[in-house]
Amino acid sequence: MSARVLSNLLGLFGAAVGGAVGFFLFGMLLTVNLYGLVLPGALLGLGCHLAAGHRSVTRGIVCGLAALILSLVSEWYHFAFKADPSFRYFLTHLDRLDRGWWAYTMIAVGSLVALWWGSTAQFPRTTAAGRPSTTAPRL
Repeated sequence: MSARVLSNLLGLFGAAVGGAVGFFLFGMLLTVNLYGLVLPGALLGLGCHLAAGHRSVTRGIVCGLAALILSLVSEWYHFAFKADPSFRYFLTHLDRLDRGWWAYTMIAVGSLVALWWGSTAQFPRTTAAGRPSTTAPRL
């Protein structure tokens, strides 16, 4: 397995862990009347950022889209419409969210943070000469 494939897999695993933490943290904040919808997407991107070993624009785009979906699912899970609690109904009536522009702003910010952090790497592996390493990352 090449070093880039392993690095991408580690990044996506980190994204999954970060996204799960963000989802549950968002729910916990709601219990004390705080609205942190930016957290699921942002923590998804942060998890990818910390676990990946190289820069990848494609991975960043995947993280940004995943953050958008996770943010929508988080909002739906906690604030489904009473008329029809299905996710499909929620998606077709996004213009009627109770929090309005605030929810849209937090979804956008979380997705953009995930896109940015997902495309970079916290600990890029380099050789002594400063060039990117071609060997597998150390675990």
